[in-house]
Amino acid sequence: MLRGEVVGYLTGMDACTGRTEDVRLAVSEALSNVVIHAYRDRDEPGDLEVSAALRDHTFEVVVRDCGIGMAPCDDSPGLGLGIPVIEHTTDCYEIQCADGSTGTEIRMLFDC
Repeated sequence: MLRGEVVGYLTGMDACTGRTEDVRLAVSEALSNVVIHAYRDRDEPGDLEVSAALRDHTFEVVVRDCGIGMAPCDDSPGLGLGIPVIEHTTDCYEIQCADGSTGTEIRMLFDC
């Protein structure tokens, strides 16, 4: 649902039309990482925040959680391809993760 909202926002602005699939895939991977990894140490899922904006021919999407941060996960159901997919589909990305359980933020930029 969130991925659809981000892509809908992008297409509704009639901007970056050639990047829709890249945005869809990168956002899907970022959201999946939160769902699978961010709150695995808790009984209940936590917050997930997504923002998107078009600035000077660059579409920016930020996915933020308050989970355990970037930590190794030996029992992950994934293949560990989320970040490489994001790297391949964006023009620039940045991951911020403070020490401890303060969450992760991934900022993805797509040139339009």
